[in-house]
Amino acid sequence: MRAEDLKKARYNFEHKMLPEMLHSYKSSIINALLDKRGEMFSVYYSMTFPNDDSVFSAEDFTVTPKRVVSGDKMLYIVVADMPKPTNPLECRRIYFCIETSSEITGYYTSELSLLGGYMLCAWTPDGIHLNYGSSKDNAEEEFRQVGKFFLEKIEKK
Repeated sequence: MRAEDLKKARYNFEHKMLPEMLHSYKSSIINALLDKRGEMFSVYYSMTFPNDDSVFSAEDFTVTPKRVVSGDKMLYIVVADMPKPTNPLECRRIYFCIETSSEITGYYTSELSLLGGYMLCAWTPDGIHLNYGSSKDNAEEEFRQVGKFFLEKIEKK
């Protein structure tokens, strides 16, 4: 496998396929993530590069469910820790968000920037990329940033 092929495949998966799946299938994708964990991601790479056992395995991904209650809103945020990014725009973390009663979704990414730090971004259901600027280095602080942006999104609806 060429490094350029993996770079393209990873970008397509993290920035096109996964957000489209979340926004289209909503709680079904959340449930699949909770059921399959890292296998949900590794299957894509093994299908994309079938004769290469050096691509990512299920153990290269960590999937952590979190639940947030805000007023009468119940939010589920599934945090996926991805393999260490080696190229700009690759994700170190992806946040799959859903509000249970309305099924409003949010797809947030912590992406390696061109300057070497990380930026917090989102992909809308319409395929629009939003950039919220620099991300926190601390995972818990970054999670709180995502929660804040997702709550703001829900309150606008």
